[in-house]
Amino acid sequence: MSNSQDDPKDVEILPDSVPVEMPALPPRLVVKSEQQIKAAFDPLRGRILQLIRERPATAKQLAAQLEVAPSLVVYHLQVLEAAGLVRLVAQRRVHGIIAKYYARTAQVFIFDPNREVTGQPPVQLLLLNQARDELLEALPRLGPGDALSAWCPHVRLSRERMGVYEERLNTLVQDFLAEPPDPNGQMHVLFALAFLAPSSLQQPQAISTEHNRRSDGRGSSTDGAESDNDGE
Repeated sequence: MSNSQDDPKDVEILPDSVPVEMPALPPRLVVKSEQQIKAAFDPLRGRILQLIRERPATAKQLAAQLEVAPSLVVYHLQVLEAAGLVRLVAQRRVHGIIAKYYARTAQVFIFDPNREVTGQPPVQLLLLNQARDELLEALPRLGPGDALSAWCPHVRLSRERMGVYEERLNTLVQDFLAEPPDPNGQMHVLFALAFLAPSSLQQPQAISTEHNRRSDGRGSSTDGAESDNDGE
């Protein structure tokens, strides 16, 4: 169910002398409806949501950053606004035209789709695709000293023991989100995903414990593989 849209008549038109400021946002918004899921995980709309994470922007400003037509951004902002993911926060008259500034409706979106949401890929896969797209965009600009780490270990554990690691991952992500923004810092991405391996990997393997430790250790070509670009 979508949130009601802001009426432009209720949003003040700011004079040139008054800066457009980021409003205080709720820390969390649970995203669960089919309308919200579809709105959030369109690739272009996902990038719009990232660009207005820290400061409001107009369709023209976003279009320049995304290198697309302003009319296309206007359409996507309307979809996001109808889904309750962005809202109009300020207006300014520019050369006789009212420029509208949009911001997110929360600092962090928690994706928890309703069971009745159908016809959409799992949220985890959508997040994975979003992280992949951002990584592909970032890779050409990464240099010495820029953080770039990746792991994909496989270990045979009980469900209870795996739950311990899931809780630790959740705590790590919450700590990451709780970090106060550094005005002089750079935006970083932390992607975390834990899941039960596919059935093709579930067959018992008659190999020694010592061999397991060697094949799943850090630095292996597949499990536990790490890619570091730390300037060393």
